[in-house]
Amino acid sequence: YISVAVVILFANTMVNKIKGNLINIVLLVIAIAALLLSGKRGMLVAIAVAIVVVTILYLYDQKKLKFGQFLVFLVGTLAVYYMIMYTDIAENIIRRSEYGDDFLSGRDVIWTRAMEGIRKNPIFGNGTGSYSLIHTSSVHNSFLHAWYENGLIGLVLLVGAMFAAGFAGVSALRKCKNPRNKGYVLAALSYQIFFAVACFTDHLMQYNSLMACYFIFAAVPYVAVTQEKQEKI
Repeated sequence: YISVAVVILFANTMVNKIKGNLINIVLLVIAIAALLLSGKRGMLVAIAVAIVVVTILYLYDQKKLKFGQFLVFLVGTLAVYYMIMYTDIAENIIRRSEYGDDFLSGRDVIWTRAMEGIRKNPIFGNGTGSYSLIHTSSVHNSFLHAWYENGLIGLVLLVGAMFAAGFAGVSALRKCKNPRNKGYVLAALSYQIFFAVACFTDHLMQYNSLMACYFIFAAVPYVAVTQEKQEKI
């Protein structure tokens, strides 16, 4: 849930000027600190990938880097550096990473078990809900989970739908000229990328609230483009 705050605040910081936007910057630093304190390695990697990719897309769209945005990145980087080096955050992350040979926290065993079931019915799968019926936990990978239960057909439909939503976001970023609408699209893209990357280490689709967030953010680019068209009329 903290990731929702991070992507929204990050998008606002990207499109708005520093003046009058300090509260967003402060809240963004607090949200990132909260995410770091969680010690969730997969989520941290996912949000980092989302921010980097969306920043590249935005700079490509803008064709330049404004001084204010550079200042935000500089201050943000220094703040994160301070939190990692001079607080217990780094120790917490390292502690969660110290599993000896079990760096993946047992996920490799679960993924191997899931692949065994996938090999039995790779095309049509074993049926929705079948993995949870047999095992006490999820596959901890949304894509493997979908493949196990709904086969290659379900996996292709899932990945295709996520790609379509992402492509709509990139297309909307080019079409939107209003900074407000552009901010909405940046937040939507950030959450979609975060969600997709995090799905490799957890089965986020089992959480109804997170799925609802994904559907909302996936719909935002379409709304932003429609709003942009109406503003031109």
